[in-house]
Amino acid sequence: MAVAPRPVRVLALGAPPPTPAISTSLLLVSIPRLRRASPLRRLPQDVIQLIARYAHAPAYRCAFAIPEPDGRMTAVHLELDSADYAKIKTFPLAELGVTSLKLGDVVASPHQESSLQLLRPIRSGLTYVEIGCSAVLFATEFYLKFSCGGFIVLGFGSEEDDDGDDALILVLRDSASATISEDGAYKIEAFGSDNWNWCDQFRGVPNAIGFLVDMRRGCVTFRFNGMDGPCVAFPTSVAWRGGVSVHVKELPAIDKRSNPTGINCATPPIPQSLAATTIPRTISELVESGDLGAFVDDGE
Repeated sequence: MAVAPRPVRVLALGAPPPTPAISTSLLLVSIPRLRRASPLRRLPQDVIQLIARYAHAPAYRCAFAIPEPDGRMTAVHLELDSADYAKIKTFPLAELGVTSLKLGDVVASPHQESSLQLLRPIRSGLTYVEIGCSAVLFATEFYLKFSCGGFIVLGFGSEEDDDGDDALILVLRDSASATISEDGAYKIEAFGSDNWNWCDQFRGVPNAIGFLVDMRRGCVTFRFNGMDGPCVAFPTSVAWRGGVSVHVKELPAIDKRSNPTGINCATPPIPQSLAATTIPRTISELVESGDLGAFVDDGE
């Protein structure tokens, strides 16, 4: 029996991936009978292919893939909150990319956590992606997953401050750091304490998590609510050049006021504060420099 598409309220659709342009000169030099007329004819073919691949790589545009909570859905009806669309439309899940949606409309239960991932991996160049969400949990994680295994995770936690109160912090771990400490997680000192609220916006501002992914040098710089974090080298134990995907895990469907959790993603210009080149460092090097501090999970 066919499963009827479920209505999902989407605030904005993601732009389709652009079609790469093809340079006439590169095309001509790749055809043997036309190569003689090309000024690039003396270049080796592998060099030509390399130039073509980098010269025509389309700009990365992020969009979320709609999750399939029951594993059977193949399409969804979208109620589009946009003047660009006058009616509900049906889209195949495999082709759907959205940049803004309400999680309470996606999951089956208001008490169910949701996980999302960006539709397309980041494979080359220097790309800044920013994800905003109106509510997070202690279990919520924003993580980079490499195509050949391995990960880097930005998560949320709490620790006891000097007054004995719980201070909310952000923590960092990767697939190699479990060998460094028992729980493999460290406090990000640059983000301070009490800069986020459990399951709610903080001072009316949604949580904004930024990733500056550098596929040329193999590193990522984190950003949170306008604050710059560390530049973390990709784990040397994984083959990361195949690409990296961005995932969001364990987001609440509703906040503590029972409002649907809103989430959005964008590829804005790289913030000016991140424009300067920073030397990538491993988790252990960041611990030694004091950029990452000791973290003991209060839940343990």
